[in-house]
Amino acid sequence: MFGTVITETALTDERAQSAFAHKVVEYGSFGGDISWLSTLRALLYDKLSDNDRVDLFCSSIARPRLNVTDICRALKSDHADELTNALYCYNVTSISDEDVKKIDPLEIVKELDGFVYISRVTELFRKNFTVFCFANEERKTSIVIGFNLTIARYHYLQCATVGMIPWWFTGTLSDKDKAVLYSLRGATSTEYYDLMKKIADEIGLREIFLKEKLSGFENRYSEIQAKRIRETIETAYQMIADHENSIHQLLQSIEHQEFEYDGIQKKINSKGESEILEYFLTNKHLDLVSADDNNLEYIVFDYLSSWDIDLAERMIGNRDSYFYYDYRNKPCNADWEMLLKAIFINEELKLRFCSRFDLDITRSLVNGIRHYDYPSEYSNYMPNPHIDQYGCVGNFEKVFRECMKNHDYIMAIANSIISGMSLNFSDATVMERFIGMLLGNYETGTKNATHCIELPDGTVTNYKGAIAYLKNKEAGNE
Repeated sequence: MFGTVITETALTDERAQSAFAHKVVEYGSFGGDISWLSTLRALLYDKLSDNDRVDLFCSSIARPRLNVTDICRALKSDHADELTNALYCYNVTSISDEDVKKIDPLEIVKELDGFVYISRVTELFRKNFTVFCFANEERKTSIVIGFNLTIARYHYLQCATVGMIPWWFTGTLSDKDKAVLYSLRGATSTEYYDLMKKIADEIGLREIFLKEKLSGFENRYSEIQAKRIRETIETAYQMIADHENSIHQLLQSIEHQEFEYDGIQKKINSKGESEILEYFLTNKHLDLVSADDNNLEYIVFDYLSSWDIDLAERMIGNRDSYFYYDYRNKPCNADWEMLLKAIFINEELKLRFCSRFDLDITRSLVNGIRHYDYPSEYSNYMPNPHIDQYGCVGNFEKVFRECMKNHDYIMAIANSIISGMSLNFSDATVMERFIGMLLGNYETGTKNATHCIELPDGTVTNYKGAIAYLKNKEAGNE
């Protein structure tokens, strides 16, 4: 019997593992030696049906002193009483020959339900080492316990494999089976290796391996190719659907634009005046500055007409508000307060306002123009400070954008008039500038902006004249 550790044979390499993956499988090994797995495969490959399987378990039990109870406890911990179609091999180490002699196999078998003691296996190896074998034919499972086994003894022990699992062997042993068992007794491992190679060739492991790995290769390639083609077809169908949807949207757009085009053509071909022309002719608060195919430049002028009266009343009543910042060095705050109330609360006096706008058709914008130098006819108008000083139209920007989007230029111009005649009392910066312009502290685009207050009789004056009017009225001298 040879002492060389067998780490791989022709029946345990990659090709063999593939062929025997569900037939003969080992769990654990004896010091890295896998010879018993190889031996079982050599003996059983032609005896197992497609549904048969044999599991080999190799383990060790190592304690200085062992008795029957210890051994049985170790066996049960591996669930040896639950598995079927298995061969368990245990190597009990670190035990003296005297202690081995004290262990009675008949005491062990009492703890193994359904197992019988195979004494002939013990007798076969008695001169060399001690081994016990217990078998359960109903479950086709055997338990082999060897004491202080070496690699050589492990190989020699395999010579009794047929006696350990006799249910797999019927009748006289074949020449192949005899050759396998005899090779384990050789002085070297050469005969064993060669025999495993020969049996592997007889089984046709190479052919089995190639069939398993390559038989489906071409089909897998075809499947990949078919999947790729199907994905290409689905993509093409999706592109067609997308194009059809785009065509549908384009046709709807063409229909809408054709309708709009017909309306424009009818308007162009009609003999009536244009709507914008008619609007400018009838609206007395618009002055055209210039016009071309893309831009309309115009001035809006009227009385200040839009402000928050409640907010105005609170601010006028608060001597610390922006209404009084620029007037604090002027005489008599009461006169100033009287003027503010006459304009913003009682609305007895009116303020003349003006603003300059550009309507840009190509850019769909309506812009308020800053620092515009107004003609002389606007000398008694105050430029709206929000527009004139900051070029800002506030919330009207959104309104203008929507009007231009819908090509509703008349509505855009109408809203520019409202914007130009509005004053935002909640914007302190704008209101401070407004008071400064009214008092003449800032130069504006009109030559006489301070004279923008209109009295009930139509007279236009500045804040001083307006205060004088109100005081005379209060004194009964009106």
